[in-house]
Amino acid sequence: MPCGGFFRGRSFFRRAHGSFFEDFSMIFAEIDKKAFDLLPFVLNTVGEDEHQPPIFLPCGSIYHEFIWVTEGRADFTVRAEKFSLSAGEGIFMRAGVPHSYRGDPLATAWCTFVGGEGLLDYAGVGEYYRFAVPSFLPEDAAALYRLAVGDSTVISRADAGYHLVSELLLAT
Repeated sequence: MPCGGFFRGRSFFRRAHGSFFEDFSMIFAEIDKKAFDLLPFVLNTVGEDEHQPPIFLPCGSIYHEFIWVTEGRADFTVRAEKFSLSAGEGIFMRAGVPHSYRGDPLATAWCTFVGGEGLLDYAGVGEYYRFAVPSFLPEDAAALYRLAVGDSTVISRADAGYHLVSELLLAT
Protein backbone atom coordinates (compact mmCIF):
# COMPACT_ATOMS: atom_id res chain seq x y z
CA MET A 1 0.00 0.00 0.00
CA PRO A 2 1.45 3.40 -0.90
CA CYS A 3 2.11 5.80 1.94
CA GLY A 4 -0.13 8.73 2.55
CA GLY A 5 -3.17 9.16 4.67
CA PHE A 6 -6.36 11.04 5.08
CA PHE A 7 -8.25 13.11 7.57
CA ARG A 8 -11.95 12.73 6.71
CA GLY A 9 -11.40 13.69 3.08
CA ARG A 10 -9.20 16.70 3.78
CA SER A 11 -5.94 16.51 1.89
CA PHE A 12 -2.50 16.98 3.38
CA PHE A 13 -2.09 19.99 1.07
CA ARG A 14 -5.09 21.73 2.62
CA ARG A 15 -3.86 20.86 6.08
CA ALA A 16 -0.42 22.29 5.37
CA HIS A 17 -1.57 25.48 3.66
CA GLY A 18 -4.08 27.32 5.76
CA SER A 19 -7.53 25.85 6.22
CA PHE A 20 -6.05 23.15 8.49
CA PHE A 21 -5.87 25.61 11.35
CA GLU A 22 -9.48 26.70 11.02
CA ASP A 23 -10.67 23.15 11.77
CA PHE A 24 -9.09 22.97 15.22
CA SER A 25 -9.84 24.39 18.64
CA MET A 26 -6.18 25.27 19.10
CA ILE A 27 -2.99 24.30 17.35
CA PHE A 28 0.60 25.43 17.12
CA ALA A 29 2.91 24.15 14.38
CA GLU A 30 6.65 24.89 14.27
CA ILE A 31 7.65 26.49 10.97
CA ASP A 32 11.34 27.18 11.61
CA LYS A 33 12.81 24.66 9.14
CA LYS A 34 16.37 25.38 10.29
CA ALA A 35 15.46 24.04 13.75
CA PHE A 36 14.58 20.63 12.33
CA ASP A 37 18.08 20.32 10.85
CA LEU A 38 20.09 21.65 13.79
CA LEU A 39 18.36 20.96 17.11
CA PRO A 40 18.32 17.55 18.83
CA PHE A 41 14.64 17.98 19.78
CA VAL A 42 11.97 20.14 18.15
CA LEU A 43 8.39 20.53 19.31
CA ASN A 44 6.44 20.17 16.07
CA THR A 45 2.79 20.61 17.09
CA VAL A 46 0.71 20.94 20.21
CA GLY A 47 -3.05 21.25 20.05
CA GLU A 48 -6.49 19.89 20.60
CA ASP A 49 -9.44 19.10 18.37
CA GLU A 50 -12.95 19.10 19.82
CA HIS A 51 -14.26 17.33 16.68
CA GLN A 52 -11.48 14.91 15.79
CA PRO A 53 -11.93 13.49 12.27
CA PRO A 54 -10.89 9.94 11.41
CA ILE A 55 -7.15 9.49 10.88
CA PHE A 56 -5.58 6.90 8.56
CA LEU A 57 -1.77 6.84 8.29
CA PRO A 58 -0.64 3.53 6.73
CA CYS A 59 3.03 4.57 6.99
CA GLY A 60 2.65 6.40 10.28
CA SER A 61 3.36 10.01 11.08
CA ILE A 62 6.70 11.59 10.28
CA TYR A 63 6.76 12.80 13.90
CA HIS A 64 6.77 11.06 17.28
CA GLU A 65 3.38 11.72 18.86
CA PHE A 66 1.49 11.65 22.12
CA ILE A 67 -2.29 11.61 21.55
CA TRP A 68 -4.85 11.49 24.32
CA VAL A 69 -8.63 11.34 24.34
CA THR A 70 -10.29 14.26 26.11
CA GLU A 71 -13.91 13.32 25.33
CA GLY A 72 -15.59 10.30 23.78
CA ARG A 73 -13.94 7.09 22.66
CA ALA A 74 -11.48 6.27 19.88
CA ASP A 75 -11.14 2.96 18.08
CA PHE A 76 -7.46 2.54 17.20
CA THR A 77 -5.56 0.21 14.94
CA VAL A 78 -1.80 0.33 15.48
CA ARG A 79 0.02 -2.09 13.22
CA ALA A 80 -2.24 -5.17 13.59
CA GLU A 81 -3.46 -4.42 17.13
CA LYS A 82 -7.00 -3.08 17.58
CA PHE A 83 -8.12 -1.41 20.81
CA SER A 84 -10.21 1.47 22.15
CA LEU A 85 -9.17 4.48 24.20
CA SER A 86 -11.62 6.50 26.28
CA ALA A 87 -11.37 9.95 27.84
CA GLY A 88 -8.37 9.98 30.16
CA GLU A 89 -6.38 7.48 28.10
CA GLY A 90 -3.69 8.08 25.51
CA ILE A 91 -1.07 6.56 23.29
CA PHE A 92 2.50 7.37 22.34
CA MET A 93 3.73 6.32 18.89
CA ARG A 94 7.16 6.72 17.42
CA ALA A 95 7.44 8.18 13.94
CA GLY A 96 6.67 5.70 11.18
CA VAL A 97 4.28 3.45 13.13
CA PRO A 98 1.24 2.71 10.93
CA HIS A 99 -2.01 3.64 12.64
CA SER A 100 -5.58 4.77 12.25
CA TYR A 101 -8.30 5.88 14.62
CA ARG A 102 -11.82 7.17 14.64
CA GLY A 103 -14.58 7.99 17.06
CA ASP A 104 -17.91 9.76 17.06
CA PRO A 105 -17.95 11.91 19.02
CA LEU A 106 -14.25 12.24 19.71
CA ALA A 107 -12.12 15.05 21.13
CA THR A 108 -8.35 14.68 21.33
CA ALA A 109 -5.25 16.59 22.32
CA TRP A 110 -1.72 15.91 21.16
CA CYS A 111 1.92 16.84 21.11
CA THR A 112 4.25 15.87 18.25
CA PHE A 113 8.00 16.22 18.06
CA VAL A 114 11.11 15.42 16.07
CA GLY A 115 14.29 14.10 17.66
CA GLY A 116 14.65 12.86 21.20
CA GLU A 117 15.46 9.30 20.08
CA GLY A 118 18.16 9.03 22.76
CA LEU A 119 15.62 9.95 25.45
CA LEU A 120 13.08 7.45 24.09
CA ASP A 121 15.70 4.70 23.84
CA TYR A 122 17.05 5.42 27.33
CA ALA A 123 13.50 5.21 28.74
CA GLY A 124 13.01 1.86 26.99
CA VAL A 125 10.17 3.10 24.81
CA GLY A 126 9.18 0.70 22.03
CA GLU A 127 7.24 1.59 18.91
CA TYR A 128 4.12 2.55 20.87
CA TYR A 129 2.47 2.26 24.24
CA ARG A 130 -0.83 3.19 25.84
CA PHE A 131 -1.08 5.23 29.03
CA ALA A 132 -3.45 6.74 31.56
CA VAL A 133 -3.36 10.53 31.23
CA PRO A 134 -1.43 11.92 34.22
CA SER A 135 -3.18 14.68 36.17
CA PHE A 136 -0.60 17.29 35.12
CA LEU A 137 -0.93 16.71 31.37
CA PRO A 138 -3.95 18.89 30.45
CA GLU A 139 -2.57 22.00 32.17
CA ASP A 140 1.04 21.40 31.10
CA ALA A 141 -0.02 20.92 27.47
CA ALA A 142 -2.13 24.10 27.64
CA ALA A 143 0.84 25.99 29.12
CA LEU A 144 3.07 24.65 26.34
CA TYR A 145 0.52 25.85 23.77
CA ARG A 146 0.39 29.33 25.38
CA LEU A 147 4.19 29.49 25.33
CA ALA A 148 4.31 28.35 21.71
CA VAL A 149 1.85 30.94 20.41
CA GLY A 150 3.22 33.69 22.63
CA ASP A 151 6.48 35.58 22.47
CA SER A 152 8.85 32.59 22.50
CA THR A 153 11.80 31.25 20.57
CA VAL A 154 12.23 27.89 18.87
CA ILE A 155 14.79 27.02 21.57
CA SER A 156 12.43 27.86 24.45
CA ARG A 157 9.66 25.85 22.76
CA ALA A 158 12.02 22.90 22.23
CA ASP A 159 13.12 23.09 25.87
CA ALA A 160 9.54 23.18 27.18
CA GLY A 161 8.49 20.38 24.81
CA TYR A 162 11.43 18.21 25.90
CA HIS A 163 10.48 18.83 29.53
CA LEU A 164 6.86 17.79 28.89
CA VAL A 165 7.93 14.63 27.03
CA SER A 166 10.36 13.79 29.87
CA GLU A 167 7.58 14.24 32.45
CA LEU A 168 5.25 12.02 30.42
CA LEU A 169 7.84 9.28 30.08
CA LEU A 170 8.47 9.32 33.84
CA ALA A 171 4.74 9.32 34.68
CA THR A 172 3.63 6.67 32.23
